[in-house]
This record gives sequence, structure tokens and C-alpha cells, in this order.
Amino acid sequence: MTAPDRLCVAFLWHQHQPFYRASLDGPPEGAYLLPWVRLHAVRDYYPMAMLLDEFPGMRATVNLVPSMVAQLEDYTERGATDLWMELSLTPSHSLGEAERGFVVARFFDADRRNEIGPFPRYAELFEKRRAGARMTDADITDLRMWFNLAWFPPEAREGTARTQRIVRLK
Repeated sequence: MTAPDRLCVAFLWHQHQPFYRASLDGPPEGAYLLPWVRLHAVRDYYPMAMLLDEFPGMRATVNLVPSMVAQLEDYTERGATDLWMELSLTPSHSLGEAERGFVVARFFDADRRNEIGPFPRYAELFEKRRAGARMTDADITDLRMWFNLAWFPPEAREGTARTQRIVRLK
């Protein structure tokens, strides 16, 4: 038996997200309980498409489940937001104590090695939280900014991302 000249490999990317909307019946504005669809869209979905564009001879199947597509469309076409986005857009001095506590507790929901550690200010804020130190308005502002920026993929942060073409399937 001889070895084949080519190896056939099937690439299947299955992109899914459960519904994070507070109500599936109501309007999407401000109704998302968790930010994961929005954040993964920034960090994962675009770089995957960019990778496929970089290797046009590669064939792959990308499965985008309807729940994920519907949520992305809520954000891009129907003005949906989530609590993380709302708190990111609120001036630090306008946040109440509960909101500030939420920011300090949840805006480190990122990979410590890849999304917090590489950024000295974000890492400094992480250590400040670990030490139990009170965060100033400037710290809260920086924390919200770093949380959102850290979710951008390295290609976007390093300036190597390309925007050659966007294919929209309906």
C-alpha cells in the first residue's frame, strides 16, 4: 500500500453562543445579561475570517449558529447593549458604589496571561484589586478601557489586521 500524495483534511469551525438576552420576546436594547457575544465577535470571529482570507486555497466550513447571528445583528443593527458596555460608557464619577464594585469585580474577566499581563497598567490594576486597595475614578476609567481593549485580537492591537473585504451572507 502506498501513501496518498495528498492528505484530505476537513476544517470545521463551529461558532456558537447561547442567547444572553434577558427576554427573548422583548426588544434587544440594553437587554443582554452578559457581554460574551460582543466580546468574542471582536476577539475571535473577525480574526478567523481574516485567516481564511489569508489562505484562499484553504477550504473550510464555518458554522454560525442562528442564536449567535441574531445576537450579533441585535448589537449591529438594533442598538443592543449589555451591562458591561453601559458601565464602560458611563463617566466614572457618575457610577454608584454598586456599579463601581461590579466594575472592579467583573472587568478582570479576561485571560490573565494573554489579556491582562501584557499590559502594565491593566496588570497594575489587577494587583491593586488583589491587594484590596480602593480604586480612584482614574483607576475605574483605566480598568474599563483596558477590559475592552484587551479583548481585541493581537492583529488589531499590533496593527497587522487587514480590512480587504467583508463578505456578508444573508
